[in-house]
Amino acid sequence: MSERILWLEPVGGIAGDMFLAAALDLGVSLDALLTPLRSLNVPGWDVKVSKVERHHLFGTHVEVVVKEDEGHVHRAWKDIDALISRSKLSDVAKANALKVFKLIGEVEAHIHGTTLDEIHFHEVGAVDSIIDICGAAVVLDLLGNPKVYSAPPPLGSGTIKIAHGVV
Repeated sequence: MSERILWLEPVGGIAGDMFLAAALDLGVSLDALLTPLRSLNVPGWDVKVSKVERHHLFGTHVEVVVKEDEGHVHRAWKDIDALISRSKLSDVAKANALKVFKLIGEVEAHIHGTTLDEIHFHEVGAVDSIIDICGAAVVLDLLGNPKVYSAPPPLGSGTIKIAHGVV
């Protein structure tokens, strides 16, 4: 049996919804993606899928649509861990999603001079980020957990306003 490889070439960057859209274009079933995600029991979200054309190229566009009042709940590491652990994501998808959140949390804790148990996920704890990260873990599991390689994304610039101010 040959090794499965997923090659990403993020010429315009990459975001969770872009990764989910690419997965659907690869043949991942929308139902197979959404069923485990709904088991997270995170309220107030849906996924809008549409076909788009850009420069005579066609593809899928995915948007995680979140009710405004559900969007920016701040969650602690233990909250994220509990959401994912209690879900019906496969064991592999759970482990991968938790690994991503833990890595982000550890970096955030280091930056703020605190511990993983003390930090709160702001933007990353928001519903759309939970669906994006857990969705990516589900997709990789559905694709047979390929080795993932990526070309470097383009170097960005500019600022963004987040919970901690302008970055």
